[in-house]
Amino acid sequence: MSCITILLLNNVNAKTYRWVDNKGVVHYSERIPPSQVQFGHKQLDEKNGTTIKEVESSHQRIEKQEVAATKRKLVKERKKALREELIIYMFSSEEELKAYFEQKIKMISVNVRLLEYHKKKLSLDIKKVRKHLTETKNIKLKKKLVIGLADFKQSLLDHKQAIQTNHNERALVTDKMTRAIRAYRKNFASSTLAAGSLIGDTPYQRLRENNGKGMVNTTKACDCRCPTNKIAN
Repeated sequence: MSCITILLLNNVNAKTYRWVDNKGVVHYSERIPPSQVQFGHKQLDEKNGTTIKEVESSHQRIEKQEVAATKRKLVKERKKALREELIIYMFSSEEELKAYFEQKIKMISVNVRLLEYHKKKLSLDIKKVRKHLTETKNIKLKKKLVIGLADFKQSLLDHKQAIQTNHNERALVTDKMTRAIRAYRKNFASSTLAAGSLIGDTPYQRLRENNGKGMVNTTKACDCRCPTNKIAN
């Protein structure tokens, strides 16, 4: 193979990269220095100089991950707010809303009591197995007791974790109930205020307040000789 052919092949296989060092200086080269890989680079087309491939810097990747995490958090918060808002409109009164959450809290409390009962029973079983383990001299029985003791201990640990999980859930539901009631009252007050501003000072409202006995003249007299003053007097 001639030297000219080798040179042509090298030129065909050659790649051009554009990269910026940590000082902000732009470089063009056929290779990326290992120390500069973390800052990212672009592979350019040999003919027109357009970007063929771009590798992000570690800083850009971290920044994108942070932006994505922030978006996920915002979406989660919006979904949470929407669920709480929907709960408000599910009930016709504050009592119904409160009863809904209290029922959930009651169910969690029942579950906690059952777990506490089984936890106490497991503790007693562990004491019995330990006592039996110290008293027996049968090797085979001892092996079985050791295995059983390990199972009891694991079950006891699982019950303790389940109890803590239920306590956390009960606190969360209680907090949700407090927020829901607060939101319900705020929404009810806003609706009442809006309704009052629209129909609270109409003849129909005044008629209803007087049990249908007739209109009450609430026109305020003025000091001039206008028709309003004549009607009021």
